[in-house]
Amino acid sequence: MRFKGGLPYILISITKIRTKPLYQKFPIHFVFHTTQPIWRVWLDEKTEHWVIEHRNATQKTSLFSVGQVQNKKVLVQEESLGLDWWASIAAVWDNHLIWTLYQDHHNPLQQGFMVYNTTQEQIIWEKGGHTFYQLYRQPTQVVGYSNRLEPIQLIHWDLVTGLEQPAAKEEDFKTQQLFPARYSAKQPHFDTVATYVKQAVGEDVHQQIDYLEIPHCILIGYYDAALFYKLLAIDLSGKILAKESVYQATNGIAIGNFFVFKNLIFIVKNKIELVTYSLNELLGGV
Repeated sequence: MRFKGGLPYILISITKIRTKPLYQKFPIHFVFHTTQPIWRVWLDEKTEHWVIEHRNATQKTSLFSVGQVQNKKVLVQEESLGLDWWASIAAVWDNHLIWTLYQDHHNPLQQGFMVYNTTQEQIIWEKGGHTFYQLYRQPTQVVGYSNRLEPIQLIHWDLVTGLEQPAAKEEDFKTQQLFPARYSAKQPHFDTVATYVKQAVGEDVHQQIDYLEIPHCILIGYYDAALFYKLLAIDLSGKILAKESVYQATNGIAIGNFFVFKNLIFIVKNKIELVTYSLNELLGGV
């Protein structure tokens, strides 16, 4: 995030706000509807696939879906591996999902983890009694440790074969995902950006703001007084490019927010829709 005089860049545009405009909506690139609530969205940056982690509260199971980011093709829809709903995806890379496993939802200690290949549609290897620690992407190694040994000794496994390997030094991996800064009430810059939103669209901000600067555009997500989550796009001159009411947080403020990958904005609506908006269309091909 850039700052001018200790404040967000957006402040320089407050005096240039257009009054009472008719806001256009964000241009939709893709919508994926689900029947099971979306718990989390992952991106496999190697294959450019999105991966959704679902939770079925009735059957107490975890499920997943997979699709292509640019081609809008759904590859896997709400697939169940028979995992309890406290099993969780910990990392994704090159068509591999790493699932962490627990004894139950009251026990925060991992009982093991497994690697699932989405193209082979099978678990290719797993390690009981071990804790997943992290994934190296360059080179691809899974790092973890035994739950039975103290002090902890990290073990490196090949992502594809599951065979132990000498520890490698991970090369710097620069993600292309961009996530907004989140400002809660009473945090620095909350009042500043909330004031901008009030002047720009005449709405009061409730409890938190998501703020992201990208080339040619600033994105702001916020909850209004009725807990509708709104997404706002402004160009660097202060012109409002788009505004949209995304969903209403009927059970209190949600923990999720939007993020950007390449030319797309990703956001979850009403816990059952993954929506991507086109930045290219929004910015007129800039």
